[in-house]
Amino acid sequence: MKKTAVIILLLTSFLSRAADFNSLLQSAFKNNKEIQSAIKEVESTRYQVKSVRSMYFPDIEAGYFKIVYDKEPLVLIPGGSFSQYPIYFPMTDDNFSNLNITLNWLLFDFGGRSSAYKSAKKGLQAAVYNANLTKRQIAIQVLDRYTQAISLKNNIEVINQTLEAINSHLKEIKEFRKEGLVPKSDVLRMEALKLNLESQKADLEGKFKVVLGDIERLTYSKISENDLSPLPNIEIEEEPVKLALENREELKLLKTQSDVYRLKAKIERSLNLPQFVAKVEYTDTTNNLNPVKSNTTYYLGVKLKLFDGMKSHYNRKSYLKLSEKSVNLLEDAKNKIKIQIENELETLNALEKQYKYAEKAFEAAKENYRVVKLQFKEHIVSSVDLKDAISDLEKNKANFVITEEKLKAQKLKILWLSKKLEGETYEK
Repeated sequence: MKKTAVIILLLTSFLSRAADFNSLLQSAFKNNKEIQSAIKEVESTRYQVKSVRSMYFPDIEAGYFKIVYDKEPLVLIPGGSFSQYPIYFPMTDDNFSNLNITLNWLLFDFGGRSSAYKSAKKGLQAAVYNANLTKRQIAIQVLDRYTQAISLKNNIEVINQTLEAINSHLKEIKEFRKEGLVPKSDVLRMEALKLNLESQKADLEGKFKVVLGDIERLTYSKISENDLSPLPNIEIEEEPVKLALENREELKLLKTQSDVYRLKAKIERSLNLPQFVAKVEYTDTTNNLNPVKSNTTYYLGVKLKLFDGMKSHYNRKSYLKLSEKSVNLLEDAKNKIKIQIENELETLNALEKQYKYAEKAFEAAKENYRVVKLQFKEHIVSSVDLKDAISDLEKNKANFVITEEKLKAQKLKILWLSKKLEGETYEK
């Protein structure tokens, strides 16, 4: 029981409840695994920048060795020099140890380290852009699912209201039937309409649960149909195409990629240029045959790779071509984003017109239903007209409320396709 209680407590705290679209969006930004993974990548590249920066510092190595002889080493003096026989005498009569400390420092390399450091910082910026791109994509997905959910909820509510009206009319028709004022077919016709709407409702409720599950997967927030509130009605920014071209991460990533390839080309160029290096080596020994027990040696010079089979040259050419490729992709991406926003604006204009027509149609359907209901009570029209009026009202009301949410969702979509996101810069 205790384990169960702990699990329930953890799940309750993990799946926080959210009441509206903005709350769900903030929950997604905080808990979504794709976003969290992208943020971890940013943290990783921060360490990579620090790692590359260490190239400016010297490398220090140390070694300690104990020299133990299995057999005593000897020096041979061939016969004939001092004696007609060879003379042997021991080099040392004791084991000894050596201590070695070496400092290697690259002083200057014609921009190789500088380019590597700039490339690492570009990598960090690219990781930040990728994290924001992931946020933008998740926001669009949450908006899409939320729009589906709110549309399904509204449709179900309209059906429930229509069913209440049908139940009320059924009582009335059945009373008329007892009095012999209407045929039995009127009752059957209205019951058939009710069953048809209940069937639609069951189908919509199934879809509604699936969409709510999708929202929970994206946001890690436990929600129910009662948590859903209408989308906020916003005003879109002026010149959204211009804003999108300034703010979209796809473009910034391609620009950064081009810069990184050029920096890598500079690194390859530096590999064939001289490197000015310094080296300090300290040695200490207990070898009795070496009269200098400790010594420090200083080196200052130039290293130069004379030939590498043209490897660096061709690598440099390859990176420059990749940089040009990124520039071409950047221009193509700009055109695609421009067309995308323009298409979304056209969709918005169409929805605004559709909303006006849907509103007028809904008002007309309400008035028609009001008139037909009165005429039916006066036996001026039949139940066929009443059924048609109810069906027409249900469809037009559903279309009106759904179009209203779609219109608000379209404005939000354009906003999230063009707005600037937080966290796009870093401390240099």
